[in-house]
Amino acid sequence: MAEQRHAADTDTLPADVEREIARLERADLVIFQFPLWWWSVPAILKGWLDRVFVWGRVYSSRMRYEDRGHFRGKRAFLSVTTGAPEPAFGPDGRAGNLDLVLWPVEFSLSYVGFSVLPSFRAFGVGGAAPADSTTLAREIEARKAAFSAHLDRLDRLRPLPFNGSQDWDETGRLKPDAPSHSPFIRHAARPRDRIAGEQA
Repeated sequence: MAEQRHAADTDTLPADVEREIARLERADLVIFQFPLWWWSVPAILKGWLDRVFVWGRVYSSRMRYEDRGHFRGKRAFLSVTTGAPEPAFGPDGRAGNLDLVLWPVEFSLSYVGFSVLPSFRAFGVGGAAPADSTTLAREIEARKAAFSAHLDRLDRLRPLPFNGSQDWDETGRLKPDAPSHSPFIRHAARPRDRIAGEQA
């Protein structure tokens, strides 16, 4: 972080990083397309996020969240392909709840100011190939049509809710009256609640 901040403050960020930041600054909408890989983004995308979301240039302690983030006013969404079928990514699925799996990436986008729209999800991609090329062609066309329909709905989609600057107390904890939008950030259970939960 210190090296990123120094490079941001002295205008010595690598040219490729500045180029990527400039592209994001010009964009109205950014689509992050990737295959789900080990319940996360592939390493190349994680590396891109690590290098491009620069401390001091893209975010800081006073420049974060949708209300004050560098990319406020811009929209983004994830377009994700999975190998497993859709039922496997439900709350009771063997692959885990995809809403929770994607939350850290979506929260990261919100953290730097993006208004994050619901993701597009294409399930069962890359599994066993259909027996004939006609079936494969139909599957591809169906996925393309679904993605096109998602794009057509973008202006009607409600952004995902995330906690913002106003929701934290001076220690960085969720204020008692602030909403909780995710199991990852929620009001701490009172000791009695925890004990009751353990006995249930």
